[in-house]
Amino acid sequence: MTNKGRIAQTSAEGIMQYVPIALVAVGGAISLCAILAGFVLVVRHGGWQAAMQHMPTGRWSLPRRLLYSGAMGVCVCCLVFILFILARFPAGMPWSMRP
Repeated sequence: MTNKGRIAQTSAEGIMQYVPIALVAVGGAISLCAILAGFVLVVRHGGWQAAMQHMPTGRWSLPRRLLYSGAMGVCVCCLVFILFILARFPAGMPWSMRP
């Protein structure tokens, strides 16, 4: 393999290292958009009290579901980011098999 091939392979490995972090960031952005959409729907439903009422069928209203799913998505993304940060330090995760 030529030196140019090694450089290309190394840069590709470096880029692939950040793909999981980018995917988590995109998931967090989608979750924040769900929260914003939920707040817009709260305003369109006529306020917080009206938007948080159950539907006649007993299901949650759309603004309530959007706010809940967005908040859960943000929490999961934050936890994964914390794990990524801990993985960067040599003794960050005690259960890792690093020497």
